[in-house]
Amino acid sequence: MHATKALLTPLTLSLLIGCAPAVRGEEVPSDTVRFEIVHDTNPGESVFLLGDIDELGAGEVPGSIKLAPTWDGQSLRWSADVAIPQGRNFTYRYLRRDDSLGAWSDAANGVDISAPEGGATGDPIPARRKLTVFAMAASDPQDMMFYTPEGPVVRPFLPVPGRSDLVYAVLPDQANGWGIEATVLGAEIDTPLHTVLRRYGPLHNYDADPAGVPVSRVYTHVLATSTVPSTRTIDNVTGRGVQVYVPRGYAAETSRRYPVLYMHDGQNCFFGGGPYGSWHAEEVADDLIRAARMRECIIVAVDNSEQRFAEYVPEWGNYVVNNDDYNSFLVNELKPWVDNHYRTLIGPENTGIIGSSLGGIASLVLGLEYSDTFGLVGAMSPSLWAGSTAARVENGELPNHVRLYMDAGDIDDGGDAAVALRDALILQGRVLRDDLYFQIGFGHRHNEFAWNARLPDFLLHQFPITAEANALESLFHCEGDLDGDGETSQTDLGLLLTAYEQSGGGDVDGDGDTDQSDLGLLLAAFGCVDPTLP
Repeated sequence: MHATKALLTPLTLSLLIGCAPAVRGEEVPSDTVRFEIVHDTNPGESVFLLGDIDELGAGEVPGSIKLAPTWDGQSLRWSADVAIPQGRNFTYRYLRRDDSLGAWSDAANGVDISAPEGGATGDPIPARRKLTVFAMAASDPQDMMFYTPEGPVVRPFLPVPGRSDLVYAVLPDQANGWGIEATVLGAEIDTPLHTVLRRYGPLHNYDADPAGVPVSRVYTHVLATSTVPSTRTIDNVTGRGVQVYVPRGYAAETSRRYPVLYMHDGQNCFFGGGPYGSWHAEEVADDLIRAARMRECIIVAVDNSEQRFAEYVPEWGNYVVNNDDYNSFLVNELKPWVDNHYRTLIGPENTGIIGSSLGGIASLVLGLEYSDTFGLVGAMSPSLWAGSTAARVENGELPNHVRLYMDAGDIDDGGDAAVALRDALILQGRVLRDDLYFQIGFGHRHNEFAWNARLPDFLLHQFPITAEANALESLFHCEGDLDGDGETSQTDLGLLLTAYEQSGGGDVDGDGDTDQSDLGLLLAAFGCVDPTLP
């Protein structure tokens, strides 16, 4: 950081909104918003951005976003691009903060250096849409409480035509992109989806088989290999051990295929873990999937070995490493085996890799060397001191299509090096909350407890449920919805009757007039009428 003297230059504020969506197939895309200010700071200080929406810190100083500095020879410029969903209005301001990691969590650490400014992203298409919750008829829900910016709204559950097992509640004409917050039968729903199925308790984005057992499973396998050292023997087969988590419904939903996440240090991933603790990845994934926030996915946890350092680090002075062998095992032996034995989705957009500490370095190397296989990379508390991997990423070698999650704790966890690498990635053009997600874990040390605590953020960023098509959108189509607003209502009547009148019809009941009495007959003929709608 460049140390400056007391220069009285005016502030320069800039907010530039990109027209093209910044992120992949959500129900509502995001715009890339650039935040930029020229401001000279003292050593040990940085400029942070704070706004009133979640993407900008939700008004909480500890959640503010550090901007990346550049020096042009005359002034210090701070900037970052942030992905913000379309349809958002927000205010923001810039703060000067003590940038030592231990001070990031201090709500009193911050001095305003700009007045509040207003911003907005573009309008989503469509700007308005309905919210729909399907539920099991056998659970006998009477009504649904939707929570909207204008206040709570109660909607009744109605029968789904042709489906005696389902009922549905619908709230029309809502701002697109905010998802569903609701309560039914005393249970809360909070999902980014606009259409969701509640099969008793858990939520789904597809018509789940009611006979399916909605629980996950973890299977243990051994792959015989001469490429890497063996770690287990099962049924007289010795090789590298792997544990495979399959999500709820995997056995019943036989037509579904799933994205895959590979994890290093597999002994520490599930259940009680190893001597240092566990990530409890199966519990974290179960909770997020059950809440319809994360894609259902397969998780493959790969054992580490006694040669962990040599397998995870690509080079270390004169030390003999076998990182190439380990990577070859993952890409050329393990992944083909998983794809052949489990119903997987292929392609880098559906394949992730994550590790912590040296495993974070191993993940970055795979993103650098095998980006055609692993497009979703996670590096938790990466040991950036180990080898030249950090320098390669800083020099821009990480392919643009690789989405990177990176983090660190604020207590003895290499956080300063992680922040410096994050700043370099921002200056390369990476967009926060899009192809780069970064966070500092407050009160977190270098251990499994901290990685378990931050695992939900990785999963929600790399495997969000909005990244895949919502199969429920085609579960129930209301044939009378002629204007495409998701409902059969009075506006559709006008279109129907106009069409009938223009063709000499419209008098459905034969009384000589085209009037309200024809409404019921017309809409009932279309088989989809909610009598509570205007």
